Formats: sequence, structure tokens, C-alpha cells
Amino acid sequence: MRPDYVLSPDVLNKEECDRIIKYCCGDMKTARVGRGFDFWRRRSKVAWLDQGSEVDDLVMKCVNTLIHVSSQYYDQFINHVEPVQFTHYGVGMYYGWHMDAGLNGPENRIISASVELSDPSKYWGGGLKFADHPNPVPKRQQGTMISFPSLIVHKARPVFWGTRSSLVLWGSKSNVRPDDSDTA
Repeated sequence: MRPDYVLSPDVLNKEECDRIIKYCCGDMKTARVGRGFDFWRRRSKVAWLDQGSEVDDLVMKCVNTLIHVSSQYYDQFINHVEPVQFTHYGVGMYYGWHMDAGLNGPENRIISASVELSDPSKYWGGGLKFADHPNPVPKRQQGTMISFPSLIVHKARPVFWGTRSSLVLWGSKSNVRPDDSDTA
């Protein structure tokens, strides 16, 4: 049975999380929903991490974890990871219920992930919540990645005190499963 979400602890350590936050906080923009702004649905700041950034080595650790989780837990072999999004939530910021693929998002996304960059003791509220789930709020820990199928409905809960930062990753499926000779 495939899990609804997978926790991968210690993908990044505290210093690596702090390095990403410091690098990204200077170039944030107001987050969009699709091509527009919808402040009733989403209030946050974002920055994009393209290949070749100063934190590329850390982003690749996250990408490699996403690829492993997708294969190991979901039997899905992704061959494309979109540019990684840094998301920053201050007091009163959130992202309402949504899916990352299908009717409300790109159709080719199959796996999504969020990496907790902030120490959860430094903010109140926030974090992911999954709809219609027996354990809807995964345990938060700095440096942990939460991976889940992109069709699962989820939200980023409002932050009431402090700030929360995360990395968001999305992987797309390859139509061909590698055979044993491709993985040697």
C-alpha cells in the first residue's frame, strides 16, 4: 500500500536551511495562483531557485531525495523536476486548499514535496495539512522533507507568530520505466 505522504528527516541540517533562507530572502516576490493573484486563496512570498544558484548543492540534495521517494514509495520514475520554489510565510500568510496537479494545476506533476527550512519552535501555526486524512498534520522538523502525490488536496496553514520558510519541489513522470541495465 502506498503512503499518502512520506517524511524524510534530516535532508538538510540547520546550517544548510539557514543558508537557503539567507540566500532567498533578498529576492522574494508576492506569490501567484496560476498566472494571477488571489489573496483570498494565497498570501506568501516566493523566490525561484534555478540550476546554477549559490545553493545548487543543497537543492540537489532535495531533488535526489524526491527522486528516491518517488521510486521507492510510489513506484514512479520522475525524469523532470521543475525549478524549486522558496516560499516564505509571515504572520497572517497561508495557502488555502489546493492540488498541485490535475484540474487545479499542471497535469504532468505526479509528486510534490515541501522541505521545512525553519525551526518549528520559531513560529506558531503554519505547516502542511492534508484534507480528509487520519493524520492530517505531519510532524514538522527543520530539514525534513514531506513528499506526497501531487493530486492530494492540501494547504499551508496560517502563521500566527514568527516566520516559516520552505522549499517546494514538483516532479514529473517518465513514461518509460528503466530496466535493470539502466540502473547499474
